[in-house]
Amino acid sequence: MAKKQIDIEKLVHWALADQQVGRASAGSDVGMLGYRSGQGAMDQMQEYGQMIQDGVVERLIASNCHMDAFATYDAAMALPQPAQALVIAHGIKGDRPDWYPEGAGQRVARIGRFGRPATIALSDGSKQVIYDWDGLPPSQVKCARAQYMVWWEGLVALTDFLKNNLEDHIPHPPRVSREPWMVAAKKVG
Repeated sequence: MAKKQIDIEKLVHWALADQQVGRASAGSDVGMLGYRSGQGAMDQMQEYGQMIQDGVVERLIASNCHMDAFATYDAAMALPQPAQALVIAHGIKGDRPDWYPEGAGQRVARIGRFGRPATIALSDGSKQVIYDWDGLPPSQVKCARAQYMVWWEGLVALTDFLKNNLEDHIPHPPRVSREPWMVAAKKVG
């Protein structure tokens, strides 16, 4: 059977949301009786007065998960932080980090009483105008865009690792730009 060509974003979303491989992996260390350890079984018996078997749902999900989903999840979990957290979180939701296409807002004088700029009195007796942001502050935009680039680099690293390690899929790098705000700026300018 020919391997299916797939975008890395779609592959990660398929593995995490459709196949629920994260939930299946959480239950994979559960033993045949549903206990994580003998001590855990004794603790549950002492606390509840009866045996508690858990992990049934996780084992059922794991038995129906595709092997490529497990490989994708394992590779995503091996990414360094914060790329791992960003790839996993946005893979589950099936979205991308917000990079604020509108950019940073403008610094504007705060309007005070009588429509005049608000001021604050300084210790030397002079007054200084108080400024606010009309829109997002530049620090918030820079942070969001940095997270977007880390997420994008994480997907590229994931693609490179998974290219020859999947049975039924061939992942492709993200189709979106590494810095889409630069592309948007070129279109405007």
